[in-house]
Amino acid sequence: MGELLLSSSGWAGIRYPTYKPPVVQNLGEMNKFIDSITSTHVAVTCFGGGPVSEVAAITAWLRTEGITEPLLFNIVDKYSEWRYVAVEVSRFCNVDLHYKELDFLTSNTEELLPYVSTMDIVCMSKFLSALTAHRAAATRSLRYVLENMRPGAILVYIDNSGGGTTQWLTGEAIKADFNEVFSVPHYAAKLNPAVLAPNENRSLYNVKATSTLNVAFKVFKKGRGFGTGLPSVYSRSKFYYRIGDSCTSS
Repeated sequence: MGELLLSSSGWAGIRYPTYKPPVVQNLGEMNKFIDSITSTHVAVTCFGGGPVSEVAAITAWLRTEGITEPLLFNIVDKYSEWRYVAVEVSRFCNVDLHYKELDFLTSNTEELLPYVSTMDIVCMSKFLSALTAHRAAATRSLRYVLENMRPGAILVYIDNSGGGTTQWLTGEAIKADFNEVFSVPHYAAKLNPAVLAPNENRSLYNVKATSTLNVAFKVFKKGRGFGTGLPSVYSRSKFYYRIGDSCTSS
């Protein structure tokens, strides 16, 4: 799991990372998840994907674990401008990537279902902390996502270690029958802004890099649950290709 955290943090720019040892590390459950991937592909949804750094992170993690099946990513984000970054990342990582412009706060819950019920992995990286000012609306959509993930799917969470976001997500996950299988409550690192956002990127994408990183990192696995998740290989593969907008389509 270390590859996932380091990659999502921008590994080229990390200096002097410090972190508390995992307080939860159920590698048995993680191995069961890896062993359960026997379908024709692995389907992933990233909420608030933005610059899609988690695509590189999850790809690196799964490939390190020996997963050779095609990786299919849905990026669900409010801002479509990030689509152009997604194109480059999908080519670099050699994955099939679809970008869907959708507002998590105001979307009809039925709009979220295709990006949840058939996924093997759902990722929320630096996402919920941006919604804390609209917590009631965000909680409504968050509960729908968690309740409708399929049994055995995993939720990857990376966000600010302070501010209560981690406690918020953890509480909702437990209610929806998730088990915490990996947790690093605090990961801190000094970053090199020149590496993460060189001058050409700042002018092109209006990026302002931070000099420090302080996040919590958790992985949850869905139990039997009570949602409408569709666990069959047939339903996953057929349903996936009907949703989203391909980044590579003209």
